[in-house]
Amino acid sequence: MIQQKKKICKDCNKEVYLFSHGRCKTCAALFKLSNQTESEKPIKLPSELLEKVVKIKRNSNTNTYQDSDGNRWTSKQIEDKVNKAKEEKIKAFLEEHGYIFCEDCNVSNAFKFDCSHEISVKEAKEIGQVELCWDVCNIKLRCRDCHSVHDGLN
Repeated sequence: MIQQKKKICKDCNKEVYLFSHGRCKTCAALFKLSNQTESEKPIKLPSELLEKVVKIKRNSNTNTYQDSDGNRWTSKQIEDKVNKAKEEKIKAFLEEHGYIFCEDCNVSNAFKFDCSHEISVKEAKEIGQVELCWDVCNIKLRCRDCHSVHDGLN
């Protein structure tokens, strides 16, 4: 029989027998629980380990984006805030001007108008300033043609 050697767990850094993917049995269960979807059957863990799982979920940087203050935002949170900012922009624009027109070419009879970001949502996420995504000052009303030109599609 082959003797199993103790190795260092990549999560807790303790010298233990590894259970799964370089993790001890406890850390493997915590990892699985923290990445578990709602539809999967829940894993039952002792209460002291559940605290660690909550901490892992709270501190997870996966699929989150940072703002300039160091806060982290999920894509869903960003999307909700962007939609609200676009509504605010249109409402303020209508209150100020009384009608919608393109802020670049001043056309008012275009078929469609878009709320376009000066600094794109993608770029704001990449540079760690996601608050620009929902900053009303970063949003301009543009006709489809001007929006395409701004985004470099034409």
